[in-house]
Amino acid sequence: MIRGSTKSADYISAAAAPGERQLRAMIIFNNVENAGLMGRGGIDMQGYPWLWHDFQPDSSDGHARDADGKVIDPHGPGIRGYVVNNSRNISFQDLLLLRGAYWTVHVIDSEYFSTHNIKIVSRKQQYHDDAYDFSGSKHILIEDGFAMTMDDTWALYRGRDARTGEAKGIEDFVVKGFVNYTYTAGLAIGYGGAPAVKHVRFEDVHFIANHNKYAIWIQLTPVYFTGRGYAAGSRPSQNAPLDDFRFVRCTFENDGGHVYIDGGEQPLTSFAFEDCTFYFRATRPGMLMGHNTGPVLFKNVKINGAVVRDAEQLKQGGFDVLVPVKFEP
Repeated sequence: MIRGSTKSADYISAAAAPGERQLRAMIIFNNVENAGLMGRGGIDMQGYPWLWHDFQPDSSDGHARDADGKVIDPHGPGIRGYVVNNSRNISFQDLLLLRGAYWTVHVIDSEYFSTHNIKIVSRKQQYHDDAYDFSGSKHILIEDGFAMTMDDTWALYRGRDARTGEAKGIEDFVVKGFVNYTYTAGLAIGYGGAPAVKHVRFEDVHFIANHNKYAIWIQLTPVYFTGRGYAAGSRPSQNAPLDDFRFVRCTFENDGGHVYIDGGEQPLTSFAFEDCTFYFRATRPGMLMGHNTGPVLFKNVKINGAVVRDAEQLKQGGFDVLVPVKFEP
């Protein structure tokens, strides 16, 4: 077991250009190739309760939330667990990653990042302990993993080309053989700044719990955020086409919502659920909407044990359907 320091001053940052946010973390891969972390073993960052208290005390003392009750966002001073920045061919294997203070694994402007048999356990009583966050990266493989967090499991963000400043999206993102147990969302795309994303495949992924939001949460307009105090969510995402999303042999449990897709004005094309099972009725209704959302395919999909053959059955299973859908046996 490797244990992290409980003093925030001990955590250094990757080199940052003037005006850019420093990326403080326990382990940083910065401008490297062909490297990684390998077990078997565990890394306990000890991020909670010690590092979290350095910048965001428990809400019981009255300082962790603003006057409206919103959790104060520690984006600036937050200490991440593992940062992969502008790198290539980085792999994590056979590790237990415990108690990240902030985002656990953050991959930025990188390609060919992979994890195998990685278990992330960071659940605490505050948010922002995402398992994986990706910004402007491509060729990602996450297989045979587990995550238990308070916040999102996979959050996808727009990146910027360091040389040209042009926006970079997410491409070729694959998750295979994963058990997801989170309080918030499984796959999260949105917050007013969604990236362009194409070629996403979730295969044999089990969404056990996502009590606060949805297993799949794609939010490209402010509708969901109305009255919730999220400044970043008060504007629609732009230049964020989403294409070729496949969910194959995935299961969705009933602790939370199943699927919420709001494409707004952005094109959402080639979305498919194949051989998936939705158990019982979710605690909140699903949503399929968007002005440029192509037909969503449901192929051999079961809700409450019955194969869904038409939109009416989908609605009876807890979905609000406002986009074209099609069904295959």
